[in-house]
Amino acid sequence: MQSVNLMNIIRGLISHFRRSKGHRTTVHSIDGSTIELPEGFDIINTCTPEYQKMQRNAMSGKSLGSEVDRLVEELIKIGRATGFEAGKDRTRQIGMRINEIGGFSLMQVAALKVLAVLGSRYERDLEWEWHGIGEWQR
Repeated sequence: MQSVNLMNIIRGLISHFRRSKGHRTTVHSIDGSTIELPEGFDIINTCTPEYQKMQRNAMSGKSLGSEVDRLVEELIKIGRATGFEAGKDRTRQIGMRINEIGGFSLMQVAALKVLAVLGSRYERDLEWEWHGIGEWQR
């Protein structure tokens, strides 16, 4: 089975409809990808306002506290070095500690910070390893 990147599909659709010469909007994804939308295309964010706020907080660069910041950095290192599945024991320990400190909402923000650095392709792996920690579900 071949993996399909949603951003590549969107880019393909946009290039197909490039006939429009009007205003273009640049869209930035959480993994750093950018695309330009032709005039008349809109992005609809279906996330709840609370989740959108979490996304903004995660992307703001604000500290989550020294311990959680260190744990986020460690998750980034694990993801880069071996992936979350290979480092699953430590990945789960980190998830449990973040949950102890701030519960599900802090886990969400920490995960968004990790994915902002590593890219969205790591999202399912992290979700899988954190399944069952606190309120976290796949």
